[in-house]
Amino acid sequence: MTIRGESGVFEIPLGIKGCAGVMHLSAANIHHSGENYDLGNLGADYGNWQTISLDVKDKVVNIQIGTNPPYALEFTRDIGKVVGMWFLFSGRGALDEVRLKDGNGRVIYESLF
Repeated sequence: MTIRGESGVFEIPLGIKGCAGVMHLSAANIHHSGENYDLGNLGADYGNWQTISLDVKDKVVNIQIGTNPPYALEFTRDIGKVVGMWFLFSGRGALDEVRLKDGNGRVIYESLF
């Protein structure tokens, strides 16, 4: 899952449980590899629908997959305004809905597939 900003990206890996060692997470100028960081909270049973949320505030991104505890990552460089999002699947995958909210909780983009 990639969120593209005017001057940077968030790249969030989504993998099955037990494969966190091969994942790579990027938030603007910070990069975490599953080899050096515990990205286990990003793993889930993707054979079932999962709710995935990203909450960005004060240069901290909290990523939550289903009921897993959130994974927090602090970054120092702002990515600017969101200019694009894309979702790439290795194998079969589907989206049910995408919702983007501003800092006040107002929906600024929504797509129900």
